[in-house]
Amino acid sequence: MDYLTKDQVDILKHEIDILMNSKYQSKTNELVRETTLQELEKRKGDLENWKLEIENLRVLGLTIANEPTRSNVMIYGAWVKKNIGEDVIMDITIDSRIVAGAQIVWNGKYKDYAYVQRLLS
Repeated sequence: MDYLTKDQVDILKHEIDILMNSKYQSKTNELVRETTLQELEKRKGDLENWKLEIENLRVLGLTIANEPTRSNVMIYGAWVKKNIGEDVIMDITIDSRIVAGAQIVWNGKYKDYAYVQRLLS
């Protein structure tokens, strides 16, 4: 499975809940994406452990100027995996006041590496 952001993990958790609630029904729920079903098949249907694994992911807060492309998310995600760990997801927030850089929250610590445009009154 590709690198996931917090928003994507929230969707995935919702899909796992749908699967868990419909476990004994005969038809597949249309609200669950094919990629989720493929990942579940790889995990041999172990929904409980998969959900527990997802709920234990650590979160890195990242505030940037613009909506990142899928390619940007993959690049950021690769850096996070390499430098912080495999069990970390990014919670990406967009702040149009940021001109360059980023604001980061990790383990309760806030670091501001952004240049923020200040409006004069």
